[in-house]
Amino acid sequence: MEPSSRPRVSLRGMHRAASSLQDFVASYFMFHGLDATNPADVFAHLPTLYFVEARVYELDDVNEAASRADDATAGGAEASDAKMEDAKDAAVGRLRDVMDRINAAVDADERVGGASASLVRELDDFLGEGFASPALLEHLAEGETYWRVERALGGIDVKKMKEDLAAAPAYGWVREFLEDHVVDALRRKSFDYRAMNEVLRRSAALADEKARTAAAEERRLRGGAVERGGRDEVEATGEATTGDSAAASTTGGGGGTLATSEKNVAEFLAASEFLVEIADDLYDYEEDVASGAFNFYRWMVVIHGPEGAAAATARIIEAAETTYARLEKTLDPALALRYRERCRRATREGAVGAIDDANPMGTWTIPAAIVDEDAFRSRVGGGE
Repeated sequence: MEPSSRPRVSLRGMHRAASSLQDFVASYFMFHGLDATNPADVFAHLPTLYFVEARVYELDDVNEAASRADDATAGGAEASDAKMEDAKDAAVGRLRDVMDRINAAVDADERVGGASASLVRELDDFLGEGFASPALLEHLAEGETYWRVERALGGIDVKKMKEDLAAAPAYGWVREFLEDHVVDALRRKSFDYRAMNEVLRRSAALADEKARTAAAEERRLRGGAVERGGRDEVEATGEATTGDSAAASTTGGGGGTLATSEKNVAEFLAASEFLVEIADDLYDYEEDVASGAFNFYRWMVVIHGPEGAAAATARIIEAAETTYARLEKTLDPALALRYRERCRRATREGAVGAIDDANPMGTWTIPAAIVDEDAFRSRVGGGE
């Protein structure tokens, strides 16, 4: 690949990625046997991680531009209202249009698209063919699905949606449909952390492989230079090889135990990410309403109304915390303790919710629902 054709990472993208990378290093390195406080461990993998996260932020900018373009051409459903027999038929028609739009976003071809594909090509080109594993491709495709669903939801007139749900009570099951897809979108939102985690796994495995190769070569050269004590040298070499194999089995080798362990860690981290996304959206609720951005709690208010949004949110949080607690028990106890301590530090740094000895992880604070978004935006000066 010619230098001029390589993807570029902008300074803006790097600045936007900085805080996410800081959190990722502090929270995820421990799952790879790496020390987040050791500069050697951090800088060994930082360039690749920075490239991936900065590119994701730039792709997010592309998605936002596409979302604005979608908004500019939206409104087809309104044109058919005049042909409807009454307001109820119009409401049902719009609800069906919304469902079709969301289904189309989810069911679209989930292969990695052009923008993400350039990221994959660069990784393979620089770090070796096959570095971009199937798992990484899956996470990037997951991100593209998230962006499509985000655009689909962002193009919906939430005020009209509330009216339509009230006008067509027989279509109340649409609320369940919407909640499922909003929750699913929120789960997908942390795809960049999962992508970075897979990149780190591959990067750490390559580093381990290089270290083992270098150690083997050193032993070979040392063994060739020393004639006497050959038997002792062979035994020492055998012991070292055994040690290397044991290290490989915990960091990147095969075996059912490892596969189960990696699966448990991946599920646990996904549960943790989901809770973090909920907390972030609760904290950013008013800001996201002002800007018209996708926000989990904003959609809970749309779906369940101002009166039912808090209870619905609490129900989802309770189920997510139960899943998190169950999966935490599958971790090595020492690792689980380290991660719990990291979460406590992150909670104190973010200062979201009350923190005390009884609630070291903080307490949930569900904001008051905004009944009239238009009036709120007028008051705070927000808007598209």
